[in-house]
Amino acid sequence: MGPVLVVEDDEDIREGIAEVLRDEGYAVVEASDGVEGLERADAENAPSLVLLDLTMPRMSGPEFVRALRSRAAFSRVPIVLLTGASDPHDHVRELGAVGALPKPFSLAALIDVVAREARRDASF
Repeated sequence: MGPVLVVEDDEDIREGIAEVLRDEGYAVVEASDGVEGLERADAENAPSLVLLDLTMPRMSGPEFVRALRSRAAFSRVPIVLLTGASDPHDHVRELGAVGALPKPFSLAALIDVVAREARRDASF
């Protein structure tokens, strides 16, 4: 199973997510925006899951999803949106994400969604 790719421009949130997931035994790769996220995805093993902020500089979450999905190796990687949007479900449907964690989210919710989607990835 590949690493969890965390694409989030807020350094504190990104590092907090990465620390929690590493403590839970997951391999984690961090990126500060969509451009770096694509670079990291290309350089690492295919991620087993992407945790993606929607609003970032240089390349937004939706732009990142389109670019990632254009790569055959990443076309089926599950994506969970990290968003402060009032109705994240519209974004989930629009982008083909498997779910969303509304900000602020609890650590328990984060761990639950990663555990659920990591198991889903194992069945590919």
